Amino acid sequence: MARVGAASLNTRDLYRNKVDKRSLWNDSVLAFCFQEEGLVVGVEGDLPHEVLEKSSKLLALYGGPCGVWEITYIDYERNVFFCRVDQSAVRSDDSAPSYPWELHPARDDSDNWHLQPASQREDNVRCELLPPMIAHCRTTILSLFGIDTVGQKFQGDVLFDICFQDIATIHAKHEWVEELAKIIHIGPETFECLNAVSIDGDVRFKTSCERSKRHPDSHLNYCIEMRFKGCFAEEFELKDFPFDQQQLTLYLASNQPVSHVVLNCNDSHPSRFLAHNFTLGNVFDIVTAEHVLSYVALSDATESMSGSVYNSIDFFIYLERKPGFYVSNVMAPISILTYLGFLSFGIESSGARMATSSRLSISVTLLLTTVAFKFATAGALPQISYLTSLDRFVTYTSLFMSLISIENAVFPWWCTDASCFDDEMTVLWTLMAIFTAGICISGVVVLRKLRDRKKANALLLKQHELRRLVAKTYPNNNFKRHAEIFTKLLVKMNLPPMPPLLKKRHVKPKGEDPNAPDCLTREATKSMDEIERIPSHDTAGEDYSQIGIRRQFSFPAVDMDAQMREAEVTQDVDSPRLILHNHTISDSQTSIRKLSSIHPLEMDVQRRDSDNPVDIESWRGHCRTMNTAVYDVSTLQPGDQVCIWDFGRWPISYSHHGIVYERGTTLQTVKIAHTWSPLSNFAEAQADSYFRVTTLEDFLDGRQFKHLRRVQYHSSILGDAISKLGEVHRSASDIPPVVLARCTFLLGAGRGHFNIAHLNCEHVAYWCKTGRLFAKQVLTTGDTSIPYIRQRSLSSKVDGLNAQVHQLKEEYRIRCEELCRRLNHDDPLNGRRRVYIKAKDSNRYLQARGELLYLVEVDPEETDPLLRNTPTPFYAFAEQTDINIVKMSFQEVATGRMVASRAKCVKLMNRRVYHRENLFRFEYAYNGELQSRRLRRWYIGARPTDGLVRTFVSSDGAMGFEFEDAENLEKALASPAATATPNRATVESKLSFTDAAEDDENM
Repeated sequence: MARVGAASLNTRDLYRNKVDKRSLWNDSVLAFCFQEEGLVVGVEGDLPHEVLEKSSKLLALYGGPCGVWEITYIDYERNVFFCRVDQSAVRSDDSAPSYPWELHPARDDSDNWHLQPASQREDNVRCELLPPMIAHCRTTILSLFGIDTVGQKFQGDVLFDICFQDIATIHAKHEWVEELAKIIHIGPETFECLNAVSIDGDVRFKTSCERSKRHPDSHLNYCIEMRFKGCFAEEFELKDFPFDQQQLTLYLASNQPVSHVVLNCNDSHPSRFLAHNFTLGNVFDIVTAEHVLSYVALSDATESMSGSVYNSIDFFIYLERKPGFYVSNVMAPISILTYLGFLSFGIESSGARMATSSRLSISVTLLLTTVAFKFATAGALPQISYLTSLDRFVTYTSLFMSLISIENAVFPWWCTDASCFDDEMTVLWTLMAIFTAGICISGVVVLRKLRDRKKANALLLKQHELRRLVAKTYPNNNFKRHAEIFTKLLVKMNLPPMPPLLKKRHVKPKGEDPNAPDCLTREATKSMDEIERIPSHDTAGEDYSQIGIRRQFSFPAVDMDAQMREAEVTQDVDSPRLILHNHTISDSQTSIRKLSSIHPLEMDVQRRDSDNPVDIESWRGHCRTMNTAVYDVSTLQPGDQVCIWDFGRWPISYSHHGIVYERGTTLQTVKIAHTWSPLSNFAEAQADSYFRVTTLEDFLDGRQFKHLRRVQYHSSILGDAISKLGEVHRSASDIPPVVLARCTFLLGAGRGHFNIAHLNCEHVAYWCKTGRLFAKQVLTTGDTSIPYIRQRSLSSKVDGLNAQVHQLKEEYRIRCEELCRRLNHDDPLNGRRRVYIKAKDSNRYLQARGELLYLVEVDPEETDPLLRNTPTPFYAFAEQTDINIVKMSFQEVATGRMVASRAKCVKLMNRRVYHRENLFRFEYAYNGELQSRRLRRWYIGARPTDGLVRTFVSSDGAMGFEFEDAENLEKALASPAATATPNRATVESKLSFTDAAEDDENM
């Protein structure tokens, strides 16, 4: 066995610095030799069993025999690899098998490891597991010349281009690249189109080594082209026929697992559809124009005998059927025939009603004609088990024809008197009105569906163009960087995110439009971080065509590490939900947010509930319409008044009140100041109760957390009228420091002074908030101005309390005046002061996107002009009307639009004469919270998923805001990159680029 010298420390560190982040495992080779079994390699360190079993089982050697060797057996006890000797490694001069080339880790801006001439050294030999090769795939649909709706298939001429970018240096020989492709099982036979049911003629393959588009002076690409004419299966969605939209898909798959080959979409040279060759333009409109959309898919490991996961890419276009033929030749004639059926209500020339036989001959003949139309249209559709729009329309008209026939037969028998003529005319006009209304409603429904579908298609194309913009703007970045930029731009451009989707073909969840584009459906999502690495197995010769594909839609340039993980997902047959890693999730928007990748904004805004033992989601809907419900204990602020409802003494229910004294994240850490006694006997508890500080858990005293409420002050008349007694007050409360000072003043007082009518817990809590004794539950005031003032221990401290309260109020008054002066400052030279509105204690600022407002992260260190967020400046108008209240309104500097509060969002509007002033007014609280004066004092916050600024019914969703001078922030952000930052309109204008010349050149 050949001995290999130990690598020096400097050499080893230099090598490790070159290793790509995707390196699975590497080590120094102690010795290697050739035996009958093949190449035997002994390494220095211990072999990681789990990593090796899930790898590609391909070993790259640096030095020694070089090349790439397929591992056949691993001896973990002796740290030895046994590798198969490929015929290409055998030399003609009877020397030891070796390769004149070796693989080196990828560059920072490349995806694949590159092949280069061997170093030909016998010492410092190292080995490393080869990561999967990245294949960038595209297709060109040269023509579509047949769409068989009945047979559910289409015919076309397609060209697939699979490119392994930067796979070799320019000094490498082409035969070396072919040797590498053979060793790692990459070739024309590796790829196939899964839904091709028949192929006309032979499949034409072509392999070539071309200069890299990224690095033309240093690297080569290995390309495989596959062109053929064939017939492709496609399950059509015909529920909206003849107003349907069809997705025509080509499934390009690899028969090698993702541990060997990972497929990604080629956004630098995207797929194309040569629309001018489309011969069915008089039947279908091309929705996606010349674009071919593409998404990555993963197979289900349970559907493979080896347990491996395979890649595929779905290339698809959308065609919308032109309904004119069926409207003019089926729907319009049937409608006319139905209206003709009302002729059976006619009268003879003598003024008498028509005979029953004559009436039935008209209605039944027309009914049979309608049935004939039904048989004629059935031949244009496959034998499907659901009704199409045309079927429903024909059934609707047949139903009315049947009703007319029944009326013609029954009514003369039921009423033979001539006076019944007026009643029959009433039946006539009623049936005619109902039928006409049904036709009109159907037309409106169809038009709305077409409008919604058009919006969805526009969104889909906009996302596709944004991907192309990223690839064109950053041509030298690898696909990981493209994915990161694309995700950030989706947020910046206010486009819906595209999380990874795991769904089976043509299975739509309940409540979802079955004809919506598949890539826009949200059956279920999962985070790539929750997928485990895929175990590698010997899959040589496995028939991949028998493996069902479970489509996983994602950004085409998905993370390679994520594709090397195993999707351990099973489908629940009883309900549309997925079971993922022992977490059962419902098929709802909330579940999607939990599984999808969380935006950093969501991480900052989301309330902590990991330490809260209460299952909030189980009862959130119970209090959905209440603005006083407490959903999370961590949102309780010092000075808040809370109450807990007690329903244990039915039919009497009451609420127990207290003041939040200290913040916390659990029931045990939140402190409440309240009048209470732990004794259970009523008489003993009254005698023992006094004002004390306990935990929130003691405050609940066994009551359910879902009945906890935060008492609201300074509410509207409507809010006060529809709320329970004691939960909402129209009076204003004092600032939190004053409330806490009063609580501290009362601590330990009140033993034996409890009176349910004039001095109960609500009296005391209300006094702490306002300085007045009042209980709304019993509608009584106290006998004194201060609780427990008759106690000597308190009467001597009243003057000190009054002085402290006066000082706190005066300090806050001065603070509010300074804030108003700063916001209302109007410089004769520079004009009115501009401010940026930011979330308190964060770097998130308000940014206007159209008429909506979003909280965006402003990173001063971000130098990329496309990714840098620029906040929107505002003019602030502040007015101090009370000791605790600052009324504010905000106007956008650029457009002059005012910030207005609506029921679902906060938006920018042009102020009109008929608008009420409160539509644009907000109240600024002590802790920075903004409340809408229009909507019952609802709170202003940001939606965690995308940062949309909106109104919240509960203060749990409220956020604190502060105001920063625009000049100060602009100085901090001033940099060469900042001056080049384009606005949103500039980025949007780039979305329509189409470089046809470049695409045609790379066909």
